[in-house]
Amino acid sequence: MNLIVAVAVVVCLVLSHRVAGAVAGAGGDDGENQAITSYAVDHALGSGPFSPRGTIQVKSQTKGVLEQTVTPDFAERLFVAATEGQMYRVRVRSQVDSSGAEVVAEGFLPACNLYASGFMDSMILHVNDNGAVYAVSESTSSECPATLKQASLKPRTTVTFVRPNTGPSPNMAEFVEKVKEKEAKEKEPEQKSFWDRMWVYIVPLVVVQIISAYMQSGKKGEGAK
Repeated sequence: MNLIVAVAVVVCLVLSHRVAGAVAGAGGDDGENQAITSYAVDHALGSGPFSPRGTIQVKSQTKGVLEQTVTPDFAERLFVAATEGQMYRVRVRSQVDSSGAEVVAEGFLPACNLYASGFMDSMILHVNDNGAVYAVSESTSSECPATLKQASLKPRTTVTFVRPNTGPSPNMAEFVEKVKEKEAKEKEPEQKSFWDRMWVYIVPLVVVQIISAYMQSGKKGEGAK
C-alpha cells in the first residue's frame, strides 16, 4: 500500500514538472516570437543625466555584442569624473512587449577604474523568463592608479547573459527502488534470540531437574533415620 502511495506521489511530481516545463516552453515560444533581440544602453557620470551609449545585440543564449560609441566630449567628462572620484553609471532598458513597457536595470563602477582600462568593461546581465534584464553587474579588470593620465579610449565590452535555470525532473525509478527496499526491510521477521526460541523447553526441564533432585535428597534423609 505504501508503495502504491509513493508511486502515485512521484507520478504527480513528474507530471507537474513536465506540465510546468511545457508551460514554460510555450511561454518560451511566445517569447521567442516576441523575443528581445536588442537592449538599449545608456550611461551617466555621477548624479548627471543619462545619455545613449549603444545597443546590445543578442548573439546567443549567453552572449551579446554592444555596439557603442564614445564621443570625445564624453571621454573628456569621464576623465574629469575619474579625477574627482565620481561613479560611472550604466543603464540597460528592455522592452517587454509591443505596448512599449520597459524594464530598466542599472549598474555602476568607479569612473577612474573604467578610464584606466581604456573603456574596456564587462557587463553581466541577469534576465528573467521574458528576457528582460532585471540586474546589471558592471566591472573592469583595471584599478584606479595613484596618478591618472589622460589617454585615448578604445571601447570594448564583454556582454554575458545569465538566464534562469530549471531543476531536473525527479528520478522515478530510483525513488521507487528505495521505497521497495524500505518495505522489504520492514517485512523481514525479527531474528529471535536463543533464549526467546528455547525457553519453553528449557524452563520445564529445569523445573523437573529441581523437583527430582529435591525428591532424591528427601529419600536419602529418610534412609539415614
